[in-house]
Amino acid sequence: MFSMKPLHEINLNLLVCLHALYEERNVTRAAHRLNMTQSNVSKSLSQLRRIMHDHLLYREDNTLKLTPLSIVIRDKVAFIVQNAQDVFSAGLRGSSLAKQRFTLAASDVSVRYVFPKLMPRFIEEAPDALISLSPWHEYNPESLVQGKVDLALCVFEEETNGLICEKLGTTDLSCIVRKEHPATEGQMQLEDYLSYRHIANTGNANYWRIIDKALAERGLQRNIVLEMPLVISVTEVVEQSDLVLTLPTPLCRLISDNQNLCMINCPVKTLLDYGLMWHPRMDKDPDHIWFRNLIRDVTFETPEFIKSLVA
Repeated sequence: MFSMKPLHEINLNLLVCLHALYEERNVTRAAHRLNMTQSNVSKSLSQLRRIMHDHLLYREDNTLKLTPLSIVIRDKVAFIVQNAQDVFSAGLRGSSLAKQRFTLAASDVSVRYVFPKLMPRFIEEAPDALISLSPWHEYNPESLVQGKVDLALCVFEEETNGLICEKLGTTDLSCIVRKEHPATEGQMQLEDYLSYRHIANTGNANYWRIIDKALAERGLQRNIVLEMPLVISVTEVVEQSDLVLTLPTPLCRLISDNQNLCMINCPVKTLLDYGLMWHPRMDKDPDHIWFRNLIRDVTFETPEFIKSLVA
């Protein structure tokens, strides 16, 4: 019965050699790739055969073929080698980040809550790097596909084009009205909501489309009389009219700090998932991983932001 050597007695460089042989299927090419002599590659293969109690590779038609065992372990060997490279390259991240520019598209809420704590950490860990911040409403999931944006911190939209979405929280909707608005007199019902005129804040992703879709599914429609992209301009209009502005609750909390505005309930019960979104091609990039981890850590270290989300 075969017994395996303890791991500390095995030269793990042998796996690097085996990985090269699996990919090249040729001793000469593997030796060139590893900057080794053919003799040393052959010796490494002999050691692997003894350790594994398997031939691993055999010659047929001037190429190396994989044994059944090699077919089973090939992907595992590649995984080990790649992850080892990632571990040892992590120490070089400083020099990489020194020249790095991260293009981030973010919503108003994330900029208000997350960035005050994000930037000190970012500067400390990557003092020469740069964040190029843009409002998410100027972009869309296709911008991540096209490479115009590296990462988005936003409310997820229905069509994500195969993007990776990491949920950080869920928020509901609320409404902003002027303090003397009739809707402030009690709990606003759906029929009241539909009877008022509305502003669609087109500058905040597709919240307004999500609201209208939720209503359309019930055969209902609100009366939108104004579409505006900028929140500041929108709130000024709300102050001077009986128009209703519907936004994610965290953003409503920020806006309602204005002494002339009031946050009230929204009878359209729709939940919006919020978090990070990126293209799969960036998923294994070390710098991108670092940036995502930093934003995630800061987000969960920001109590006022977490409290603004619905668990």
